Amino acid sequence: MSASSFPLLHGPAFDADPHPAYRWLREHSPVHRIELPGGAWAWLVTRYEDARAVLADPDMLKDPARADEVWRRSGMGLPFDHRPSLVRSMVNADGDDHARLRGAVVGAFTPRRVRTLVDSAERVAADLVDRITAVPDPDLVRDLAYPLPIAIICDILGVAPEDRAEFHRRAAVIDASAPEEIAAIGATTDWFDAYLGRLVDARLATPADDLLGDLVEAHRQGRLTRDEVTSTAFLLLVAGHETTVALIGNLFLSLLRNPERWERLREDRDLIAPAVEEALRLESPLQNATWRFPRAATAIAGVELEAGEPVLVSLLSAGRDPGRYDDPDASTPSAASRTWVSGTGRTSASARGSRGWRRAWRSRRSWTGCPDCGWPCRRRSCAGGRARSCTACSRCRSGSTPPDRSRRRESLASGWCVFSPPATVRVRDWQAERVRVRSP
Repeated sequence: MSASSFPLLHGPAFDADPHPAYRWLREHSPVHRIELPGGAWAWLVTRYEDARAVLADPDMLKDPARADEVWRRSGMGLPFDHRPSLVRSMVNADGDDHARLRGAVVGAFTPRRVRTLVDSAERVAADLVDRITAVPDPDLVRDLAYPLPIAIICDILGVAPEDRAEFHRRAAVIDASAPEEIAAIGATTDWFDAYLGRLVDARLATPADDLLGDLVEAHRQGRLTRDEVTSTAFLLLVAGHETTVALIGNLFLSLLRNPERWERLREDRDLIAPAVEEALRLESPLQNATWRFPRAATAIAGVELEAGEPVLVSLLSAGRDPGRYDDPDASTPSAASRTWVSGTGRTSASARGSRGWRRAWRSRRSWTGCPDCGWPCRRRSCAGGRARSCTACSRCRSGSTPPDRSRRRESLASGWCVFSPPATVRVRDWQAERVRVRSP
């Protein structure tokens, strides 16, 4: 791509492979004004050091009330203008408000509750893997990546099982960014506002020992407003679901394209955690961080900005900046010191969903087959083949035929990824390219 040809930042070619466009921007226009749906525009920051500086700057505000009128009129603020009761969370707050809202959520994740959530997540993941082995044409995204985070988040919020499919469908609508879908986003935020309000009312009437119950108790004590409770619940649902789906899809697609990397992870489990970090850096599930708005006139890399002008930081571009990484397009999971830019402005691995997914990768329940029958087993003592018998394995008791391990290499070559034989997962043709949550 020549210096005179400005790259398109939309369309099928960009969606399939955005990295050449971001490479051009880093080299020729690292802080670039881009046009957005509805007549809005924003400054796009693409280099690593500039990205870190913007995300760590306390004068780069997150409160959408600080945005200019053009941005607000465009509809880019939905549901900010449409339903204020869904946006009073820490992701849209600054200074003392941010610390107070974040503290309420962090305080709800007590060590006991985290242990309970980890056990629940492992049970859900194991059940999903069991189901995958039982269907004739399993699909990674449909059968694992989508149901896993929504089940965990709904457990946290106390969502009834019969409502979870609707939650999933509505969450997908929220991620839409096309101008013609603004009305649908507004209707969906109405639905979430009403449903989450009913959940809060139920906790007010009958206290419960769960995360939402803790947030409601903070409301009783005057530490959170009711809008802040519903907004935080909304944040956990939407932000925690789609990003985790995209992370799982991106990571496994990378492994499907690089089977030798898959073998390294199977042979050395210490590489699993840094491999997830590398997946977050190379194929960020979120292209851009949340909106920033300068408190006053400022400059980024020599480009002048006025107060309130919208700023987007490209996490996807910053993660491949050669000014930061010696080999930015290569996955090097052994380099544990390699860091990536998170939406908080710190280089960390604490993005929503990443810690839970790293733990799931370490879990031997999902990866190790029963030493007797070879099927994936949920029993911890089966890990590594240490157990000589597996009385807990339902397939052993049912007399299931052991899998044909000889098909393993053939499966990898044909585009199937193997947990442990014969649990095979296929990424369908319509998911052949990266799965990514798009920021507006």
